[in-house]
Amino acid sequence: MRLLPVIYVGNTDASIRFYSALGLDLGFHAEAGDWVELQASGGTLALHSVSSADSGHKSRSIDLCFEADQPLEDTMRRLNDAGFSGGEIVDEDFGRSLRIDDPDGRSIQINESPDIRS
Repeated sequence: MRLLPVIYVGNTDASIRFYSALGLDLGFHAEAGDWVELQASGGTLALHSVSSADSGHKSRSIDLCFEADQPLEDTMRRLNDAGFSGGEIVDEDFGRSLRIDDPDGRSIQINESPDIRS
């Protein structure tokens, strides 16, 4: 069995651009455009358009945290180049992290891998 987190998005195209800039690769993409799967080295993230989902899903949320396998500055640069700004790299007790909002206003956290810091 594998875990498949699903997030409900208002703008599928903007979300694909955001998560692609974050480093995920486009996998399965339904012809209707209401279901997309993005591949990461550690698994898959599914995007489901809220316009095609029943209304009960609009208010549900999920926290997403990624572990970057490259310096956070590189991740932030890719996001900025794709038109997404407002992120900030901060030092935490556990190491460095980047928080930025996705196109639906969800706060996304990207932690720098301990391998990068060593």
